[in-house]
Amino acid sequence: MVPAQAEPGSGPPREEVSPSRRRDLLGTGILLAASTATTGATSRAAQISRAIAASTPDPLSVAQLHQGIQRLTRIYSTTPHADLLGPVEQAWDDAEARLETRVTGTDRRDLELLAGQYAFYRGRLAFDMGDDDGALTFFVLAAQHAQAAGNPLLAGSVAAMRSAVAFFAREFETAADIAAQAQPQAHPYIVPLLACAQARAYAITSREDEALTALRTMNDHVWTGNRLPGPSPIDEESSEAFNAVVLGYLGKGDEAEPHARASLAMLSGTGRYVSTAGTHLALARAFIHRTHPDPEQAATAASDALMIVDGKEVTNGPTFNRAAGIWRTLARNEEWARLEPVRDLGEQVSSERRALPAGPTI
Repeated sequence: MVPAQAEPGSGPPREEVSPSRRRDLLGTGILLAASTATTGATSRAAQISRAIAASTPDPLSVAQLHQGIQRLTRIYSTTPHADLLGPVEQAWDDAEARLETRVTGTDRRDLELLAGQYAFYRGRLAFDMGDDDGALTFFVLAAQHAQAAGNPLLAGSVAAMRSAVAFFAREFETAADIAAQAQPQAHPYIVPLLACAQARAYAITSREDEALTALRTMNDHVWTGNRLPGPSPIDEESSEAFNAVVLGYLGKGDEAEPHARASLAMLSGTGRYVSTAGTHLALARAFIHRTHPDPEQAATAASDALMIVDGKEVTNGPTFNRAAGIWRTLARNEEWARLEPVRDLGEQVSSERRALPAGPTI
């Protein structure tokens, strides 16, 4: 190698970098880069580890969410819907936010169930307040959580309520199908509810044999245990009420009436205003479909239902719409339409809105 000559004013001569030296420098550069990357990856792994550790839900907060579900189970049927809406929505959002962290294992399954239960109650509130779109959205979400949690009680509860949404949207075949598909794997708490849903849908479409078979299934599986999170159970009282409903839809008013009266006797003093109003409507249908119809008592029973939910249910809620449907049935008969109780019922169902919706309601 010939030494490089110094240029004037350039300082000491430069040495050419040998191939072996280049390899040394290149190797050092790779090692330095790898060392830096390794340090960054280690730091990132540490962050993830700490995030997982920090995602373990606060035991007190989870206990409070559980306690909230138990309280909802006790008070739902006696508390005005508007009073429940804010607290239920806040608890649901809290459970969902905790699920969005890196929570894993049994903690995650627990939160999936809680989020699903609160989504179910939020959907039930939407349904009871006349918001079918909101109800469907929350029920679908609750079903997803039920699947993730592997909880048949929640899954069956959602099916029962989705059947109800379809029924009151006059999609009777869909209502029966949803209930029938959920029946085989249903929790014992839900079995009579699903049977009731089928019986009601079959009855209103005049499938009498199928309706009566489903009604027997409901009566054979009446729930006698404690109330569980989900819909109100088919207990002794509600079995009487739904016998009245189904027999009324089948046009068997004479058979339906004693069931409705038995239900009302058991509901007295319970504060369960939705159930009480519903049974008054069932009694009204029974009066219409008796061998000797009594339109005055039918109108009075429907008016009683409206008074029971006054201030507790939205004006165009389920009770209002069903009472309006009963009034339409009565008003089709010119002689009945002139009766004072029927006229009074007509004023009740029209006074809070400019016009009643066209078409029948249930």
